[in-house]
Amino acid sequence: MNKGILILATTAAIALSACGGNAPSETTNAANTTPADNTTRIELPAEGAATPLLMGPNATVKTELTPPQAGNISAVSVRIGNFKNTADGTFRVQICQQTTCSEGTADLAKSVDNRYLTVNLTSPVAVDGKLPVAVNITRIGGAGQFALWTHPGAGQIITPTAQTQDGNLKVALDYAK
Repeated sequence: MNKGILILATTAAIALSACGGNAPSETTNAANTTPADNTTRIELPAEGAATPLLMGPNATVKTELTPPQAGNISAVSVRIGNFKNTADGTFRVQICQQTTCSEGTADLAKSVDNRYLTVNLTSPVAVDGKLPVAVNITRIGGAGQFALWTHPGAGQIITPTAQTQDGNLKVALDYAK
């Protein structure tokens, strides 16, 4: 076996065991915060086995996704692993479609392991449902291990170490009604 693959597999196994022993399943789909009454939540597809992408303090992950429909996105939820509720710090999400951007933050200490962490945006972002949206996720400060759950897929993720990784984050978008 290739030494790099062995190291990656070992790291993933250690991270997985620390995140409660199991990758999130579809039965753990409930969000930390339920969508506001005036929104509609749409989960983006993420197929295959989940793998943790570790994020230390002040790390950023970047990706692009295509919103499933046109509308005004008011919140972004990302499936996270906080290693049995031990991570803290601030979780910031910024989304941009062309030149229109918005961001919001959430307290990692209030997150729940292997669930969605919902970040309400400071203002809704109008999307057309056709053009990709840039998503930047940053962990500001904090202690304790923290991960984003990734899945195999056609997308690409720029990791905290500036490496490009194939796959998709598990994301849900809240559209204002």
